[in-house]
Amino acid sequence: MIAGFWLSRCVYIAAKLGLADLVQDSPKTPAELAALTGTRAAALARVLRALASTLKNCHRAMPPAARLFVIEAPLSPREECRRS
Repeated sequence: MIAGFWLSRCVYIAAKLGLADLVQDSPKTPAELAALTGTRAAALARVLRALASTLKNCHRAMPPAARLFVIEAPLSPREECRRS
């Protein structure tokens, strides 16, 4: 139950910061993403690591589930996550 809460918070943070939009064209390091979003690199790296821990066989490419959070994606759940 606790893991579900922190994972949902990580999804919320990623949606709020628009991380999917920032990495859709090319991979970026946590430091690069932190500079683009005005966040701390170490904290953002922990969020990214938590999100990545839920994926299998994801090797630095944007996973299909993350593509749903790109703002132009049809029926994107991003805005719903941001309102939560």
